[in-house]
Amino acid sequence: MVQTRDFVLCIVFLVVLFGYHYATTPRELSVNNLMKNAHPCPACPACPTCSCVTPTCTCNCPNNGEQQKCPEPQKCPTQRRPLPHTKRAFELIRQFGIDCEAKDKFFAGVPDVLMVEVGAYDGSEALKYGSLSHVKKLISYEATPSKIPEIRRKISGLGDKVIIRNAAVTNFSGEITFYIPNGAGGSEQDSTGNQKFWSGNTHAITVPAVRLDEEIKERIHFLKSDTQGGEFHVLLGAEKIIDNYGIDVLHLEFSPNLAVANGENLEEMMEWLQSKGYVCFDCNSHIPPAYDEEHVRKLRSFATFPKSFGDFHYNQGNHGAWSDIVCLQTR
Repeated sequence: MVQTRDFVLCIVFLVVLFGYHYATTPRELSVNNLMKNAHPCPACPACPTCSCVTPTCTCNCPNNGEQQKCPEPQKCPTQRRPLPHTKRAFELIRQFGIDCEAKDKFFAGVPDVLMVEVGAYDGSEALKYGSLSHVKKLISYEATPSKIPEIRRKISGLGDKVIIRNAAVTNFSGEITFYIPNGAGGSEQDSTGNQKFWSGNTHAITVPAVRLDEEIKERIHFLKSDTQGGEFHVLLGAEKIIDNYGIDVLHLEFSPNLAVANGENLEEMMEWLQSKGYVCFDCNSHIPPAYDEEHVRKLRSFATFPKSFGDFHYNQGNHGAWSDIVCLQTR
């Protein structure tokens, strides 16, 4: 009996203790209390300005059931990821004997082509490709002022289909020192890089500098860059075009010694191109590296390919061998 009484007293004590705790402990408001005490519906939380997930955030108001709907966020740009392919310059173009200098072959059959030429020299290619019926527009850049009158004379019959810009294309806008090793008349060797290591002189002028992505806001089908080693800077200045609109085909001079004179690293350029979705092929033009089937894969990695170019002594120094590469955007 004593044990039973003690057990009952224990239960009573626990019930009293629990009741006191329940009465004095804050609790969540009931729905009725919430409806009575609710504040006006707060503003809808700000939606992200760019979200790849759909599209709305809502605010459910407990006092009146209304919902506020945020505006649709803008569409996100496509995310670009590096391609998984091997980091190397591919040999397919050379294997099939494709002539990289026949540049129109890379956009044959494409309607309304926009072609951009960086390094017009004497205007011969601006005239040649600007005359093609399926080329809608050709924008040609030449930094050497003395070359401009002859270029304009050559393309005068094409009207506004060919636009000539007297400016150096690089990765910033403003002015830049431009080296003219053969004097004010200009030559194929004019460059933003100091040419003293092979020319023996530092003749230079100051010219306007532009970024392509501040000048062009549309898709480019074909971009040719022949800047005596300034190609990576040209590409960096076109990055927003590549990311937002696309450049289908890049035709680039590849000159390791001249790139060094421009403060560029061609291994880094190849890595950067791959990160933008490009696959690159080397051409059998000018003075390319020896084509060795047995060791071709070793010679063509991003790290070793620039080092596989030989010497080319010109004027007073080792100008270095050079060739062209063609890069295709795969996404």
